[in-house]
Amino acid sequence: MHHSVWNHIAPQVTKQLLASQQAITKRTLVDLAVSQYKADTYTKEKFDELNIAEINVRQVVGDILETDPIIGVPIDGVTNDLRDWARTLKYKVKLPRPCWCCAQACAVASPTRTHILKSAHPSWCAKNTQSFSFFS
Repeated sequence: MHHSVWNHIAPQVTKQLLASQQAITKRTLVDLAVSQYKADTYTKEKFDELNIAEINVRQVVGDILETDPIIGVPIDGVTNDLRDWARTLKYKVKLPRPCWCCAQACAVASPTRTHILKSAHPSWCAKNTQSFSFFS
């Protein structure tokens, strides 16, 4: 599916950025994070690993929400329009780099890996793992 940068991606990200700046949105997200912390053992363990005590969860999450957002765009291909639009924003935008083996957005873009099977993606390629991370 193709999404136009100017008619779809830019308006959607703009709406999300505006919502993220609203005090009510930040308050709701902090409340949801605290609820998740209290209800979910896995979430609590992650906070514990970061040495964040229960009493500090609200403050830490609130502090994070006060920082500038980083915009990640999960997309198969990065066009010149997308790069141009990203440069107009005051926030950091992370776009995926193409995988050296398939020229598609990939979790690991590494020309040092050996691609043995020409008809298949290496096991670390996003085409196989369906995992995705962003690169500047």
